[in-house]
Amino acid sequence: MDDVDDIKKYVGKKTKLIKNKKLFLDDYSPKTIINRSRERDKLGECLADVLDKQYPCPTSMAIYGSSGTGKSLLVSFLLDVLQQNAKEMYPDRKLKIIRIKASEVQTRYRVINRIYKGLYGDVKGPHDYSEIHDAIIKYLQTHSGQLYVFLDEIHEFDEKKELNHVIYTVSRLSEDVGYTPKPTNLSNNKTCMSVGFITISNNAMIESKLKDNTKSTYQKAERIFFNKYNSKDIFEILQERINEGVLMPDVFEKDGVGLEGGLKLIASLSAENEFDARFALHLLHQSAKLSEKKGKSCIGEDEIKEANTYLKENMLKSILEECNEIQLEILDVVYKISKKKNPEEHITSKNIFDEMNIDHPEFYVNHPALGRISKIFSRFFFKNDIFYSYNISGRRGQSRGIGTDETIKVVEEFLSERDKMLR
Repeated sequence: MDDVDDIKKYVGKKTKLIKNKKLFLDDYSPKTIINRSRERDKLGECLADVLDKQYPCPTSMAIYGSSGTGKSLLVSFLLDVLQQNAKEMYPDRKLKIIRIKASEVQTRYRVINRIYKGLYGDVKGPHDYSEIHDAIIKYLQTHSGQLYVFLDEIHEFDEKKELNHVIYTVSRLSEDVGYTPKPTNLSNNKTCMSVGFITISNNAMIESKLKDNTKSTYQKAERIFFNKYNSKDIFEILQERINEGVLMPDVFEKDGVGLEGGLKLIASLSAENEFDARFALHLLHQSAKLSEKKGKSCIGEDEIKEANTYLKENMLKSILEECNEIQLEILDVVYKISKKKNPEEHITSKNIFDEMNIDHPEFYVNHPALGRISKIFSRFFFKNDIFYSYNISGRRGQSRGIGTDETIKVVEEFLSERDKMLR
């Protein structure tokens, strides 16, 4: 084998279509956030309370919307702007923002520990949960300023073990501190920090899982809902990212699909994923990578469609890998029921429980297996859940089913993918 004594000779040998990979990252903050003016104005009005000259008290917010609708992106962007504005307007005031992503912490202990470190810094502190909580309250009672606790992806918390406890603790911090928004807090009583929280979830029904004592505090927060994007929105988001320089110039076939045709195709394919902007960007990224791998100097329609198939298969794999035995059993049961029913009929949770010989379905309605399977179907149909909704007493509510033909199609895809994984 010949020795390599000069790397420079390899420069330019590899086909390069992606100019700046950082612009494809999920946590990348674009220069401008488009098609979210209504949500931006509502968030801005709430966040502006921190900048009030006489009553600087953070307004708590509960934010909901489907995946890929720009919730985390816009909130993070505006919190950065808020912090900069606060420094410029009130240099002597302290504004702390603690950002916590549920998928990274999972447990109540890690949440409270993250808040502790956000206040005290990365110093050795108490280990007991109650001691950590007491230390947080002590800090807030002996310091002035404002604190925002930003809890992202709260639907990732275990609904039975962690969700209620985390929301209860965070939403009650202000009351535990004893802050009241009076002018005296700025003069005679400066040793008290005002606290607000921001939560984000892709499931507005999550509030029904909370206990009454948690709801009483949590419901005081402002509700902000993000609508789904449409095809035009996705096209403009992709165009904006192109303008920022994510790809090399002229990467779409001029004589074939073209830039406009390519972005429109990606936008239309994103409809299969509820017009998820994150998925659309992943599809653009994967299309470029696939074209590079083929040694092509541009992205064509074939590469976009191949990339879409690749992403969908990997999404199926990732979901199936997270499914437990009960969830996989439910998939099998749904498939069996689908074959028995007429195309115009719907499948409900009662059908599933009957097939599994469960006598008291209301007892199982909150079973995490159903929640997971429900997410699978809503993700691929961008329609409502296939299950009945139950109230606390277990009485069946209105059916929110999906068509049997569609059910057979998507379950066949999952079962086929599962068989590939087992081989």
